[in-house]
Amino acid sequence: MFKGALREKTRILVTHAIDFVHLADKVVVMKEGEIKVQGTYEEVLDNPIVQEILEIHNKNRKEKEAAFKEDEKDESTGDTSDKSSDKKEPIDMILTRNSTLSNLTP
Repeated sequence: MFKGALREKTRILVTHAIDFVHLADKVVVMKEGEIKVQGTYEEVLDNPIVQEILEIHNKNRKEKEAAFKEDEKDESTGDTSDKSSDKKEPIDMILTRNSTLSNLTP
């Protein structure tokens, strides 16, 4: 959809997921209601907050993969116990593509 029908339109995506961040023309990272970092994906990639987001994403992906493997194992043994884990405070990201928005400031 991003590269299809909406290709020439300005889109704003507000998400905790980062799977499409690299496709955005501009990334704005907010934490606790304040803009903490903004720029292109390449410009924000080395920022400590963005690195924290990427670490959380990678940890969650690995936990999800492990949970699927555990679920498959549990299905074969009949185990239905809860295996939830602690979660960190979310960090919001605003992604724009083909945007004519002026530079956002905190």
